[in-house]
Amino acid sequence: MSKEYYQKHKEEMKLRSKIDYRLHKKELSIYYKVRYEKLKQEVFAAYGGFKCNCCGETEPLFLAIDHVGGGGNSHRKLIGNGSYTTYKWLKNNSYPSGFQVLCSNCNQAKGSYGECPHETLRKQNIIKDNF
Repeated sequence: MSKEYYQKHKEEMKLRSKIDYRLHKKELSIYYKVRYEKLKQEVFAAYGGFKCNCCGETEPLFLAIDHVGGGGNSHRKLIGNGSYTTYKWLKNNSYPSGFQVLCSNCNQAKGSYGECPHETLRKQNIIKDNF
């Protein structure tokens, strides 16, 4: 559709998109969920799968992509907030190094304390396994 056509029929196009959305709201919702899950699968596969790199947690709902060297807040300000935006950025940038899969607990501890307690215990040789 040309720019001229859109400008000429702007109000009609806006109305049509609202009507189309209302008619197909359920289908669009399913489409976006499937698209999100597919992208999430690709990203996590590129970074080792659905398993926390620190503690071994495998529940996908608890897992997130972590910025290994920190800087997640500034990176999100640069590219935009939201997991979909981050996943899309990672894919578009060929899954760069410097990212890993962590569970919510390990990720939160790392962000708050600089290091996950699991890592502290490994350094003290209290626990040996590193997932």
